[in-house]
Amino acid sequence: VPVPRPTLFRPTDRHPFLWSRPEERYPTYWIETLGSLPPTHGERWSAARGRTVRHFDPYRSKLAAALARGWEGDLPAAGERWLYLGAASGTTASFVADLVGSNGRVYAIEKSLRPFGRLISVAERWPNLLPILADARRPRDYVDWVPNVSGIYVDISHARPGRNPP
Repeated sequence: VPVPRPTLFRPTDRHPFLWSRPEERYPTYWIETLGSLPPTHGERWSAARGRTVRHFDPYRSKLAAALARGWEGDLPAAGERWLYLGAASGTTASFVADLVGSNGRVYAIEKSLRPFGRLISVAERWPNLLPILADARRPRDYVDWVPNVSGIYVDISHARPGRNPP
């Protein structure tokens, strides 16, 4: 009879809110969450040393996929303000909100009404995630709502790359 291994979450050197856990094929990443239960979109939540963590699923988030593939770029830091362009339903935006922590802010821009409605539902559980209904390609439409930021996360598709919107 196989003996189950204890769940071993380890803090990473990359970020104070980012944890890893060894799995059979590769380590998985988990982020200490500010959000409240229940999990969104079928996520896995767990506890790591008395903290609630969410699985940072590389199949649901490009940022998580980049980490899983060994990307070593800078992550949003605690206390920073980030502009998230193309927030859709807010899954990755909520992870960025977790990374910036309770003293940081994420200004999440989404132009489509259906995903924006889901984004609002997610933002109700992440107090530092601020949804804004606007076209990410038109900064003049939301410039009054967003202060200076530490970084910009861009997750938008463009029908005509290389051309400005009309």
